[in-house]
Amino acid sequence: MLREPELQASVVTSVVGVFPVDMGLPVMSTGGTTPGMATDVTVMVDGQDTGVRGGVSDRQVAVPLKPLFGLLGCRLTWQATEKKAVLQRGSRSLALYPGKDRGWAGDHEVWVNPPPRLAGGRLVVPLKAVAENLGCGMKWDPQASTLDLRPWPEPAVRVVTRRIREESEKLKVDIQYPEVSGLGPSVDSAINEPLKDWALEALAGGRRAVESAARAPEAPKQSEVVADYRVALNQDSLLSIVLTNYTYVAGAAHGLTVQTSDTFDLRTGRIYALQDLFQPGVDYIALLTEEVKRQIRERGLEESLLTPFESVKPTQKWYLTGDSLVLYYDQYEYWPYAWGIQEFPIALAGLRDVLAPPFSILAK
Repeated sequence: MLREPELQASVVTSVVGVFPVDMGLPVMSTGGTTPGMATDVTVMVDGQDTGVRGGVSDRQVAVPLKPLFGLLGCRLTWQATEKKAVLQRGSRSLALYPGKDRGWAGDHEVWVNPPPRLAGGRLVVPLKAVAENLGCGMKWDPQASTLDLRPWPEPAVRVVTRRIREESEKLKVDIQYPEVSGLGPSVDSAINEPLKDWALEALAGGRRAVESAARAPEAPKQSEVVADYRVALNQDSLLSIVLTNYTYVAGAAHGLTVQTSDTFDLRTGRIYALQDLFQPGVDYIALLTEEVKRQIRERGLEESLLTPFESVKPTQKWYLTGDSLVLYYDQYEYWPYAWGIQEFPIALAGLRDVLAPPFSILAK
């Protein structure tokens, strides 16, 4: 049974999740609704209509969450003295602070964009951040005006956060990286060592940035490294981790974010390669290339390409979620800096017939 929020002075009476209409798309819009899209949003859980309806206004989708908490297995506690809302789902939790762009997913400090806001007893939260940190998939179809929330199982392995923080006159460092435990010494080590190595290399990169900035004496004095992670999949025998490293060299026009990822076999600690996802003999390169090219066309990304996109490569960067294979490209790789990191999610259900075990279990 869903427990009613534990409120002091009944501060929170409703919870609304919001996200942009063009979520996941790079095209900026000036207003209005997507052509052909209704203003009413049908909200589903695991593909089933919940009867809950959201709405669209000023390019933003708003969905009432409180009626969905029971279906998703969530509960809300409002701690008035700390002005903190804590959302929980199983072993996962997310602490949000109205007006602040940082929250806590367990022991992991996370960005929350846009910041939650509280007005007249109505708590408005960014739905994407809530879904990701509470272990829910989120599929938005702007043409059909449907939102499907898919709660994932409990985590297969415990993940804790390790942190490196340093600050001097010349360098500010904040690095968070994951660490697993409970799989046995050899498997724990096989997973944790490359993750820690990534964090240490991010730190070393910041120190190299200081040396580079020293050659520009008129530049701002402090370089910066902010490295972080998110758990994209923690299910059955699979763990997929996404790592981001933002580095700003003092004096540069802007910083640069580089994303990488690893998908581990929780039974052995092995890091999977892209080809491991597919059955032997499958031309996965051609299959994935066709899908990425289709999305490039449909998302209007062709005209902004810095160089023609010819093919997915065997070394392509990727990660898994509970229902998708996500291919991605860093800033400047194919698109200008301002377009950010471009991601191309491919539904695993559409790959069901060519996936190898244990990946086929995700293709529901």
